[in-house]
Amino acid sequence: MKPGETLLFLGFGGIGATLLLALLWAPSVSLEAFESPAAQRIFYWHVPAAWAAFIAFGALFIGSAGWLFRRSEQMWRLHVAGSEAGLACGLMAVWSGCVWGAAEWGTPWDWTDVRLNTFGLLTLLSIYVVLGRGS
Repeated sequence: MKPGETLLFLGFGGIGATLLLALLWAPSVSLEAFESPAAQRIFYWHVPAAWAAFIAFGALFIGSAGWLFRRSEQMWRLHVAGSEAGLACGLMAVWSGCVWGAAEWGTPWDWTDVRLNTFGLLTLLSIYVVLGRGS
């Protein structure tokens, strides 16, 4: 196994272990005090996934603009990393948000929420970029 593959394997293993621990060992709160469903525990990994996706989308923007104006290999690598990380974290945030929305609102998606739809469009854009680069 190459050093890069080992690092990638360890990174994904750490992410998986962290998600598992967040779901199983998240501190429970008095549901009567907050009047929230048990699905509120999903926020322990939904919010970090959304923040990581926004950071990745920022890297995607900077890498794309840098490659457009400079045509440097480093900016292209930033573009690739931002698109793939944005896709992974964006899908995780959208999925967990749908799970929470179904429990809290009774519907997994609210089409009137501009922030939710914008995040969904960013995630679809990253799908397009990743698939378009592979073709």
